[in-house]
Formats: sequence, C-alpha cells, structure tokens
Amino acid sequence: MVPKTQACKLIEALCDSIDGSVSFITNLSCSAINLALQGPNGEIFDPSIMEMQSEPFFQSDPVLIADTCLIVFTVMSYILPQRKDLIGNFERMISNNVGAFLEKRPHNQPGMDDYTNAKAVVLLNRFSLLLGYFADILFTQNPGAFQKTMEFLIESIGHTEGIDEVVARGCVDTIAIVVTDHDVAPRLKLYLEYIVA
Repeated sequence: MVPKTQACKLIEALCDSIDGSVSFITNLSCSAINLALQGPNGEIFDPSIMEMQSEPFFQSDPVLIADTCLIVFTVMSYILPQRKDLIGNFERMISNNVGAFLEKRPHNQPGMDDYTNAKAVVLLNRFSLLLGYFADILFTQNPGAFQKTMEFLIESIGHTEGIDEVVARGCVDTIAIVVTDHDVAPRLKLYLEYIVA
C-alpha cells in the first residue's frame, strides 16, 4: 500500500505545482478507463495519449487500469470539481462506463477465480467511493446513469454475505454522503418509490 500512497502524494504535488498537470492527468485517466473498459473504440480526450497506447500501463489488466484511474480521481477530488473545463470529459467518461463499473456482483459468479473476484470487489468499492466524492457534479445531465448508480448503492447494502459485505459497507458510506448533500438529495425525489419499495 505504501507505493500507492506515495503515488497519490506525487499526483497531489503535480496538481498543486505544475501548470497543466490537472488537465493532463484527468484526460489521461479518462482515456485510460475508456480504452480499458470499451476497447480500442474508447474515446480519447487528448491526442497525445494515442502515442502512449503501447506503454505497459495501457497493456495492463483492464480492471486494474480502471481501478488505478478511479484512485487518481479520488485523489484529485479536491481540485477536479473546480475545473469546469474538465468536468464534461470526466462526467462523460463516467456516464459511458457506468454499466461496466456496475456490470457484475462479484460474489459467487460462475467461473470467477479468487483473483478476478477480488478485482471486481475492489472496482465496485472504488466506484462507490468515487460516487461519494463527486455525487454533486455527476450525472446532472444523465438521469439514467444517476438512477443506475443509486439502484446499485441501494441494492448493494442488502448483500451482506461473504465478500459482498465489503461492497455493502462502502455503499452505506456513500449513501450517507449522498442523502446529506444538499445538491444531490433533491435529485433522489424521483426515485423515492424505488428506494422505499
């Protein structure tokens, strides 16, 4: 965990000290997630990233690429919402990949080995955490994606057996953030019937 912690500190230092780093890191991470989860047709937000696709990072396991990029966005949660020029790309990437982030419940899937199972759990947890940090700015123009993520959070808290308990606990924290956020709570009114059903 120490290397990831040090990498997060480096990303914060880059964002705070080097002009253009927030834009580059955001566009790189958005593009990497798109390529990892959608394949070669994934949207690329910066043409210079085309030259990097042969680098080892882009050749890694798609779930690990997405996981790494979600960590990056979580680290950048203190500065990214202030960047109106980048929020559109960020929200479009999340909206386009919400189905892939929420595709599988990780517990007891046929044919999943322990490693694949663990990666799926980590990705769901990272996405849940990200929703807590960015709930007030995400899916403002995409009610379908907002509904899908709220359904995921609500349904996940009911799965408390085995490895699903890890996801459930993360979702409880995120729901607590969402329902107390004065910008997000009013958007939940549309889904009250689903929530209490």
